[in-house]
Formats: sequence, C-alpha cells, structure tokens
Amino acid sequence: MKKLLFLLFAVSIFTVACQKDEEPIDKFVKTFEGNLKTYSCEEHQTLLNTDPASVIITKENDTDLLGTLKDDSGNKLFTFSGKFNAAKENEFKISNFSYNSETLFGGGEMINGKLKLSFASSTCQVDSSNNYRVTREFKEN
Repeated sequence: MKKLLFLLFAVSIFTVACQKDEEPIDKFVKTFEGNLKTYSCEEHQTLLNTDPASVIITKENDTDLLGTLKDDSGNKLFTFSGKFNAAKENEFKISNFSYNSETLFGGGEMINGKLKLSFASSTCQVDSSNNYRVTREFKEN
C-alpha cells in the first residue's frame, strides 16, 4: 500500500514538473472566429462591409507571431507577422505587409479576453505625424 501511495505521489510530482507554464504570448496562439470589417479611407469613415472570418495565429518564437486571415469558406485572404512585447502583454504589433497592392500594418490586442486586430493602410495617412486610419478590423465573436 505504501509503495502504491509513493508511486501515485511520484507520478503527480512528475506530471506537475513537466507542465510548461503558459507564457503571455501564448494567449494569442489559436484560431479565432469573428468578423472582418472594411472601412473607407475618407475623413468620416464609412463601414463598407462586414464578413465572417477567422484568423489562425501561430508562435514562431518567444516574440514573433504569424497570422493567417481566412474568409468564411476557409480561403486565405492574407498572412501577417506580429511582434510581441512582454511589457504590453495584451498587445502585439503587426509588421508591414502587402495586400491587393496596398501596404497594410497595424496591431492586435486582447480586450476582455477577445482578439481585436486593426489594419491601417499606408495610403490613408491622416496627418504629417504618421497617423493612419484603420481600413480593416477583425473582432472575435
């Protein structure tokens, strides 16, 4: 009986010791279902459309993420790279990438446990201080 108890104790210690602690970046690593909204680039932005979409985010290493945005049929719309900063553990920055002859960039953040991605276009500059309008936005359902 003592051997059995000792064995169960040893197995439980081994199991706990082998579990890897989740890092803050890991909250972004999964598939998110939501909607992709597209806005005009005008001063008073107009919502052009809302489409069901999903985004799959994978972790490249401790700071780099890779995201793939897909439409509701599973067709890839675009892929983007993100850079996670542990000082802002609910956010990551999306690097410049090309989509439909536009240069997009932006950021991702967790708000109340849900993912929000904002994409701005280099053609929608608001002022000379390098401020840009969001032209696409993904929000998790």
